[in-house]
Amino acid sequence: MASASDLARVSKAQVLNLTTTGRKTGLSRTIEIWFAASGEMVYIMSGAGPKSNWVQNLVLNPTVTLAIEGKAFHGRARPLERRRDRPAWALAQRLFQEKYDWTIEAGVLPVEAHVQASPSPQPG
Repeated sequence: MASASDLARVSKAQVLNLTTTGRKTGLSRTIEIWFAASGEMVYIMSGAGPKSNWVQNLVLNPTVTLAIEGKAFHGRARPLERRRDRPAWALAQRLFQEKYDWTIEAGVLPVEAHVQASPSPQPG
């Protein structure tokens, strides 16, 4: 398991590269996106809610890679449900408010990724 300190060292970065597996093609799909981290959890926001291609990809295959400042973290991600995941939803909102001065708006969907393996160098 990745330690919280591994993620904490790169958590101040502004963006990460999120790689999912395409639900139709099976090919790797990578986007650059804002994030916030706490412990071994990384929170990402989908401005288009569940309609984002990357969200639809990880619903089908939750295995993701998060590349941050040259380190690749592997994990599993899932969209949060506002009622069921109330504490995580509130944490994601607080972290984004603190880091970016940005609040979750209507239609925005927080996604939680649990980092599961030690970081490895990002292929260059």
